Amino acid sequence: MSLNVVIFSGGIGGSKLVQGFYLNESFESLIVIGNTGDDVEMHGLWISPDLDIVMYTLAELVDEMKGWGRSDETFDCMAAMGKLGEKTWFNLGDKDLAVHIIRTKMMLAAGYEPDAAGVADYYKGLIDAIVIDKEDRERSARLELDGLRVKVTDTIMNSKGDKKRLAEELIKFVI
Repeated sequence: MSLNVVIFSGGIGGSKLVQGFYLNESFESLIVIGNTGDDVEMHGLWISPDLDIVMYTLAELVDEMKGWGRSDETFDCMAAMGKLGEKTWFNLGDKDLAVHIIRTKMMLAAGYEPDAAGVADYYKGLIDAIVIDKEDRERSARLELDGLRVKVTDTIMNSKGDKKRLAEELIKFVI
């Protein structure tokens, strides 16, 4: 029997589901639709954590002990950036940074900026609203000119209270 499989995947659990289907090989085709809702611009780079975990899992590069990131990863670049005063709350490994640099180069070559406006342009016609961090506030007017509803808020979640606040804000925004 010929079976075509489509999986909507996001995060660690989604990557394991995709891996299970991939290793099974009892289907005609496997299509993975990855979550890009967590894509973010950081340090001038286009970061796609949910796509990356699927890629690292299928390539057998994922750090099995942590369940995310690449195995045998180093964090020298982030340590140096922290010493220079950059925010390092989202720890990107050196090998992971190489992927983000190449992804950003490809997205720029295709005409997309690695910021909220670039993400909105990339998904134009598919989204009606976008949430951006308060540090990207100056981009909200341009996004609104494109016809999007824009929510500007603090998106960094360091505590359970931050998560609750953001969830409540977003529920009010989309309803």
